[in-house]
Amino acid sequence: MKLREIGVKYGEALAEYLIKNFKWVDDDLKRLNCLRYSKLEYLRFAVVGCYALDLKFLTMLENEWGEKRKFIPYAREIRGDWGKIAKDFYWGCHSAKFGNYMFYSFGNHTGSRNAFPDLVWSGKAEEDEAEALGRALEEFHKSGKTSEILEKYEYVGVPFFDRDDGKIAWEVASRVASEVKRLVTEVEELKENLSKLRASQWCSFEELFIEAWHWIFGWTNNVLIKEDYFAEPEESGDGGRYVKWVSFSA
Repeated sequence: MKLREIGVKYGEALAEYLIKNFKWVDDDLKRLNCLRYSKLEYLRFAVVGCYALDLKFLTMLENEWGEKRKFIPYAREIRGDWGKIAKDFYWGCHSAKFGNYMFYSFGNHTGSRNAFPDLVWSGKAEEDEAEALGRALEEFHKSGKTSEILEKYEYVGVPFFDRDDGKIAWEVASRVASEVKRLVTEVEELKENLSKLRASQWCSFEELFIEAWHWIFGWTNNVLIKEDYFAEPEESGDGGRYVKWVSFSA
């Protein structure tokens, strides 16, 4: 069995479980101030798809397993067209702070992103522009007033988590991640499938699981997009598909 097959199998099962058993998520997300100008499906993508299944879940594993490193050295043999293989797995979070604003983009890893922080990293925008964009988006969510910079970078209606929204979002993410972790780590069949991978001969279970988890939640997010639980991502000209948002971070 290949990692991609593991991801699809358990990703589909997890997506179905989330839709059926996590209806409480919407009740909490409807408390967000930014829902006034942003769609619920978009907020689910940010909070459940990124904050919970990616960032919070992996942080919980790090704390439990006592691993203090921020990365694991990793290499993958590529066979076939990587773009076609990876385009439907949504597992990549990019984030950076500019001024009092944390910018996020989250999506696949097969192309560029016309979003922040990626535009700064690629040299297509300056850091002071990002900070100005953050201020403009904050004002938009307070008054509904748009501005030239929001239109220039297509950020009108993009979610902005103020202090209260940020607290609610991470509380939801923590609860989702805790429940998912309990569910996934109890699946003995998954452990058995990981032990059949050739890499299990030289990698620890923890290292294999972390890599497999990216394929699992990456496919879960894909299924949730198809089921209209998540918003349809933006798409760049070279295959990048992503969502974007900003959070206040003084």
